[in-house]
Amino acid sequence: MLLTPSRRSDTIWLQSGDALLLADAETGMIVDVNPKAEQLFGLSHEQLCSLHQSKLYPPDQIGLAGDHFQAAIRGDAKQFSDIDIQCADGTFVPVEICTSVFTENGRTLVLGSFRDFSHHRQTEAELRRSNWALAAIMRANVAATYADTDVKLLQDVCEAITSRSIFTLAWIGVAEDDADKSVRVAGAAGPAIEYAKDIQVSWADTRLGSGPTGVAIRHCKTVVNNDSARNPLFQPWAARAATYKIRASFATPLIDQGASFGALTVYANRPDVFGPDEITLFEQFALGLSFAIKSRQVQAKYQSAMEQMVEALAATTEKRDPYTAGHQRRVANLAVLIAQEMGLDAERCRVIRLAGLVHDIGKIQIPAEILNKPGKLSPLELELVKSHVVISRELLHGIDFPWPLADIAGQHHERLDGSGYPDKLQGDAIRVEAKILAVADILEAVSSHRPYRPALGLAAGLAEIEKMAGSQLDAQAVAAAVRICSAEGFSF
Repeated sequence: MLLTPSRRSDTIWLQSGDALLLADAETGMIVDVNPKAEQLFGLSHEQLCSLHQSKLYPPDQIGLAGDHFQAAIRGDAKQFSDIDIQCADGTFVPVEICTSVFTENGRTLVLGSFRDFSHHRQTEAELRRSNWALAAIMRANVAATYADTDVKLLQDVCEAITSRSIFTLAWIGVAEDDADKSVRVAGAAGPAIEYAKDIQVSWADTRLGSGPTGVAIRHCKTVVNNDSARNPLFQPWAARAATYKIRASFATPLIDQGASFGALTVYANRPDVFGPDEITLFEQFALGLSFAIKSRQVQAKYQSAMEQMVEALAATTEKRDPYTAGHQRRVANLAVLIAQEMGLDAERCRVIRLAGLVHDIGKIQIPAEILNKPGKLSPLELELVKSHVVISRELLHGIDFPWPLADIAGQHHERLDGSGYPDKLQGDAIRVEAKILAVADILEAVSSHRPYRPALGLAAGLAEIEKMAGSQLDAQAVAAAVRICSAEGFSF
């Protein structure tokens, strides 16, 4: 069957950004396709229309494709995103398929809309990498905070990083000022710890100084090796690394007054684990670790490093939920404006900003498919989402911040009348900073887009907080927010 005259002239059919294919429900044969389908599969209209729909998929997914096809005919399911297609050049492309069934000229047809899902899969992989790094660094921060000696500090940090199975080894090397410019292992941990024992690494410009650790110390910059088997500079250690199933590594320098005195080197059991976001997180952690090693008493420097860590944590956390990207930062900025409007001093405003940047950090442990669910959450899913507050509090309590970030973040869903969660606190039992954060959080959330609804706008957000003023939300904070948002030129 060729294109009907109606479809030949149908702008939507011809210019759709998705690949559209029609298949006979009874025979499974493809009967029509649009130009985008030809482009996606790399086959002509005639070639595609000579195929059974099962031929669109890799051999190991034909059974799954058949199940989906029958489910679409029955009307049991209309959307699938767990399958790949096989293109003419042999490549596999992950796709999302939306289906509908209709009758044309007495024949039942299945319409499939195929959308390239590669970017989504890539984003999911990036999020997993960021979560691995984020979890490791959170634990390492706890270790660095509570270690009571320098030796314990270095060892505990390495153990914390490698408590996730993907990181098979972490070691901290100190640059020695000897004739060979050797690097001494000062702390190491992980399943592949034997790799670090008696390892020969130098920070000189020699063969033993060509790996990530030596280059990081010598040039005072982070070096990433995302495939140990193929990196020629890693060849002196490649055979040894293969024995311990090491596939990727990076080294970031430990710096004091602009000069490297050592490096943190982390290894993973799979290639391409360390992307820019993960490296940024580890670099910020290494900055704080450097200060801790060199001068654990210099509180001002450590606070600065911790602030940068809060910023990095906030940025990485928000990547888990693309619909609310920037939410924490917008809430933090608005909360500071409210605090300033209420007359709070600069230090309290600073603390409110930092708490706002990480108030939803607990969402790193909530499945992304629930955070991004376009429909209504089930009661169980809703309780799981609400648990992010407790998770945030526990994560932040685990780091010895010089500010009460854990308490503020843990209370931003509490309400004056005790109707909030997780502890049903009332009135003065709720911190002032948390009351301010609650107002900013609700106002931003109502005003902005969510997976389950479009943005309702600033007016709706203001109406919501005014309705709750005095009973659930702090009246002064609400009044300050209304004044700020009513000013000419205000925007998130």
